[in-house]
Amino acid sequence: MKTLFTSLLLLAFTVGQAMNVAIDSSDKNKANTSTTPASSPVSMQQLQEENARLKAQLVAVENKQDEERGTLQFKYTMHKMLSLLEQARVSDKMQDLESKASFNGLMGNTLILLQTQKTVAK
Repeated sequence: MKTLFTSLLLLAFTVGQAMNVAIDSSDKNKANTSTTPASSPVSMQQLQEENARLKAQLVAVENKQDEERGTLQFKYTMHKMLSLLEQARVSDKMQDLESKASFNGLMGNTLILLQTQKTVAK
C-alpha cells in the first residue's frame, strides 16, 4: 500500500512538473511570436537570432529535465534504500520474537518436565 501511494505521488509530481514546463514554454512561445508580426518581412539575420534563442531555450529545458531526472532518481534510490532497511529491521525483529517464543516454549516444557518428575518422585 505504501509503495502504491508513493508511486502515485511520484507520478503526480512528475506530471505536475511536466505541466509547469509546458505552460512556461507555451507562455514564452506566445511572447516570442507576438514580437514579430506575420505580415512583416523577416530578414535572415532575424531568423538566425531567433533560431539561436530557441536553441538556447531548448538546451535550458533539456538541462532542467536532466536535473529533474537526477532528482527523481536520487529520491527513488533513497526510497528503495529506506524500504530495504525497514524490511531488514522488521525481519530482525521477527527473528528476535521467534527466538524468544522458542526459548519460552523450551523453558515451559522444562518446567513441566521438572514438575512431573517431582510429583512422580514423591
